[in-house]
Amino acid sequence: MLLGLLSVITLALAFAKLIQFYVAGTGRHVNARKVLHLWISGEREVAMQQLGGQRSVLGDVLSHLVRGASNGCSTETQLREDIERIYLNKIANLRSFLRPLDMIAQTAPLIGLFGIVLGMIEAFRAMQGAGAHVDPSVLAGGIWVALLTTAVGLAVAIPISVFVGWCDGRIEREH
Repeated sequence: MLLGLLSVITLALAFAKLIQFYVAGTGRHVNARKVLHLWISGEREVAMQQLGGQRSVLGDVLSHLVRGASNGCSTETQLREDIERIYLNKIANLRSFLRPLDMIAQTAPLIGLFGIVLGMIEAFRAMQGAGAHVDPSVLAGGIWVALLTTAVGLAVAIPISVFVGWCDGRIEREH
């Protein structure tokens, strides 16, 4: 039951993470690159007009940079610190929910191993109760529980480990 609950929590967190990536525009850099190219080539008014387009982490940071640079009220150092603060905050937001997902991926196999121990205890308890007349079907119940919990633990851990790795890769590319 604990592994079932963890799998439900994992699915909810994974869907929340996918929605977060979509809303944040992770991986969408086309509009931001166009704005940067326009700004560098001296077409600052056109670049300012393009800023309201597609949202992305890079686009939001670039938008703040272009607006701050065009206002002229900040020094380069102040602007750099402000942009770095905004960027680090956005990357930290993208990393949210990854720690619990990683923790579930690491503990699910351990819970499965705990199931092995409990299943084997049950099997040996049944053997002890049977005395000299050990019935293999009595042992099968404990062994079945042991194997089932291990399989469920791995079934929860493997996909979420892959998902956390994929999320980390997306964040690193964004970085």
